[in-house]
Amino acid sequence: MAQIQQRGLIDGNRRRLLCLSMFWHFLDVIWIGVFTFVYLIRVI
Repeated sequence: MAQIQQRGLIDGNRRRLLCLSMFWHFLDVIWIGVFTFVYLIRVI
């Protein structure tokens, strides 16, 4: 955030934010899958 405030949204920062966003969404999908699997194992 400090780099964005100082330099603005340059290409390097934009790419880092995109990678961070993609990683965060990947983790969301993984956790949804894990919790669903654990829940279904307990129900069955």
